Formats: sequence, structure tokens, C-alpha cells
Amino acid sequence: MQISDISRHLGVSPRVIRHYEVTGLLRPGRSENGYRRFSNADIRRAEWIRDLIGAGFSTREIRRLTACVEDGPGDDDGNACTAALQSKLAQIDRASALLKKRRQLVAERLVALKARTEPVPTTKPRPVSPARR
Repeated sequence: MQISDISRHLGVSPRVIRHYEVTGLLRPGRSENGYRRFSNADIRRAEWIRDLIGAGFSTREIRRLTACVEDGPGDDDGNACTAALQSKLAQIDRASALLKKRRQLVAERLVALKARTEPVPTTKPRPVSPARR
């Protein structure tokens, strides 16, 4: 598979695939004419990289998880992958809780602002008379 094929398969741009390569996360082979050639193992690795980045892992964090990225989800070297994923999940949960608190504060301020700026009616509204035929 060439870079255009793998980028289409992953739903990312060829530039993203090149970034994976430049950062050392992906090391595709090369054909005689210099084109990148992605093996099935490269494709699985790229899928893991894409998914981990989407989950909030940095390229630095992914480099530390080389065993799980190379071997896939089933081959956990000393539970390092499991621990890293659980740690990231806890980090996401903390961020989610913080965002919920922030949202609540903003919602409360919005209610207070609306209560302060809405005009208070001073007279009763007049009833609308029915239309004449």
C-alpha cells in the first residue's frame, strides 16, 4: 500500500502519515523507486497511532508505548499498555468533571444575567380583541 492508499484507509491526510514517520512512530519500507510501502503491520500500527492521538495521547506518550503499538491490543508487554490506557482514561474523566463544573458555572451566570437584564412588566398586558367579520 502506498501513502495515498493508507491515508484514505485511515481517513487522514498523507501529511499526517508523513508526520507519524518523521516523529518515529511509523517506519514504512521503501520500494526501489523510493515510494513508501506500507505492510499490513504498518497499517495496524498506523490505526493504533491514529486512535491513540484521537484519544488524547501525545506522540511522546505513544513512543513510550512502542510494544502495544507494534504488537496491537492483544500483546500487552508487562501490562504497560493497560496501565497507560487506564491512566489516560482517568485523565479524561478528570477533565470531563472539570468541564462539567465550568459548564455549570457559565449556565448559572447566564441565568443570573438574563434575570437582571429582562424587563419587568409594569402594567398588565391588554387583551387582544377578536377580529371583526
